[in-house]
Amino acid sequence: MIVAIALLVVTVSALVRMETVTSRTAGNSAVDASGTDPKALRAANNPDEKAPAGFFRTGSGVRTGAAWPYVRFAIVHNALPQGLVGVSLSIGRKGIFATGGYNGLQSVSDVQQVFPKQRLFARLTVPTHDAASGWIGPNLYVFGGGQAVSYNTIVQIEPPLSAVVDRLPTALSDAGMVPYAGGALLIGGHNGGTFSKEALLYTHQGSALRAKVLFRLPIGLRYAGIASTGKRLWIAGGRTASGMSREIYYFAPGLARAEAVGRLPIAIDKAAAWAVPGYVLIAGGQTLQGAPQKNVYAFNVLTRKIRIVGTLPTPLADMGYASNGQGAYVVGGATAPNLSALSRNLIVIYTTWFR
Repeated sequence: MIVAIALLVVTVSALVRMETVTSRTAGNSAVDASGTDPKALRAANNPDEKAPAGFFRTGSGVRTGAAWPYVRFAIVHNALPQGLVGVSLSIGRKGIFATGGYNGLQSVSDVQQVFPKQRLFARLTVPTHDAASGWIGPNLYVFGGGQAVSYNTIVQIEPPLSAVVDRLPTALSDAGMVPYAGGALLIGGHNGGTFSKEALLYTHQGSALRAKVLFRLPIGLRYAGIASTGKRLWIAGGRTASGMSREIYYFAPGLARAEAVGRLPIAIDKAAAWAVPGYVLIAGGQTLQGAPQKNVYAFNVLTRKIRIVGTLPTPLADMGYASNGQGAYVVGGATAPNLSALSRNLIVIYTTWFR
């Protein structure tokens, strides 16, 4: 599940609210607008800049002779009211929103704003996890997901409630979604029996939603990490009908289907992915043995080399994530095997550089 998006402009008053929230605890997609705290993201250009009040930095880069990105982290503790996996993250004009999820016992129906403040934003029509979500124009939509079985619904969030406004061609869970050409691009997924190869672009046509197949994957895929910049996409890892995947696929206009351009060092699914200039980063995810991992990989889109450039503050898999073009936001996720420990935190990941 995935969501990636552009920058959110945060006001001074919002920063004050954020600092109050983050200092309470000690210790270490198609979308409008973008971002997070400008002080935090400014570190993408100045790694020596002090982190904002209430933020805690962890992790480090792996120095090399060439220019590679590395990552720093800012943690908003207890951004969710409870630990969740299978939550979908999206960024709108007024904040970052977490939709649905599974708490280890049951699915939830909450749509929570997690930044710059924490509040219940709306309720879904039914409890849902493993949905995709994205903003098309001013509206937040939730695609598929499910509980014991997958849904075929498209739900529009109408705070404080929500409503079913359309249907998918088939029931679908575990798909990814990124912003694309003013709409939301739904990629892959699973309907309980079939792994989807399709990438469906949803846009507004008047007041209605319009869908078209933009491209197809070489193989059906669920739980992949998806990164985008402009109209270029990378799809990393995930799960196929024959098992976990190491493949990294690429799509750009002019291609009929995504093509393989690289491989991960190990097979993982349920990871976060985002793009920065020249690189795709893949963070966390679940290994074949079911263990969440901490590594952050950088894939050079020109040389197609890949290496570890940092580690997350904690092992993490099956989290919600979204991107702003400089870094990423990650919320919730499993921190131990078998859902024995779930995160409530929002992690702001911002990218800097070294030589």
